[in-house]
Formats: sequence, C-alpha cells, structure tokens
Amino acid sequence: MDSIQWRDMIGSEMMIRNAGVYLALAATLGAGGCANSVSKTMSTALASAPDWFDERREEVAGNGYPELSAIPPTPKKTSVAELKQIESEQDQLQIEAKDLEADSLAKSGIETGRESPTEWANRVRAEFPDEEEVREPQTAE
Repeated sequence: MDSIQWRDMIGSEMMIRNAGVYLALAATLGAGGCANSVSKTMSTALASAPDWFDERREEVAGNGYPELSAIPPTPKKTSVAELKQIESEQDQLQIEAKDLEADSLAKSGIETGRESPTEWANRVRAEFPDEEEVREPQTAE
C-alpha cells in the first residue's frame, strides 16, 4: 500500500474514533440536562404541593413510627379466665374444622343461621309491590 492509502485509513479511523467521543460527550451532556430538569420539576412540584403532602410523605417514609427495638418483648398479661375462654374457643374451632373436613359441604357455625339465596330472593320479591299496586289511578275529567 502506498502512503495515500495509509493516510486515508488512518484518517477514517480517527474520524470514527472522534465521532464516538463526540457521541459519548453529547449523551453525557444530554443526561445531565435531563437530570437537571427533573430536579427543577420536582422542586416546583414540592413547592406547589398541598398542605397534607408533608404529613403523608413522613408517613410513607416511616418517620414518626416507633422502632421495633423500642417495643417491649413481653406480651400483655392475660388472666386465667381469659386463657380458659381462649382455650374453649380454640376447642370449638377445632371441632368445627374436623366437621368441615369430614363433610366439605357442611355448613359452618356462622352459616347455620343464614337463609339460602333462593329464600332471600323470594322474601325480597314479596316485599316489592305488585304491578297493580304501583299503577296510579286514572282520574276521570
């Protein structure tokens, strides 16, 4: 290769390298400009925020709440009567759970007093007036 070809190759490589540098510089400046505009937008938004915003921001940040280390590790003392009531409720729930496991279609203790959807619909329909009762009487003029 003669010297002209070498110069052309070196020149084109330098041009590509310079273009890459300029592109990286432009991207950096563009990102910096975006970051600057975001901070301006945020400061404008914070300045025009409603009164309750600061309280809500504190709440979301978790400020003002007690530290977990400040909560006493000992549980609330319960009386013997309360413990017996809890045990009896637990026993009753275990009995209901066994009944439900034995028959999956069985009603739980809460459901026994409820009416079926069909009964409810019939009762509500009966509460509405008939069509004849709704019509207004026509007056003769």
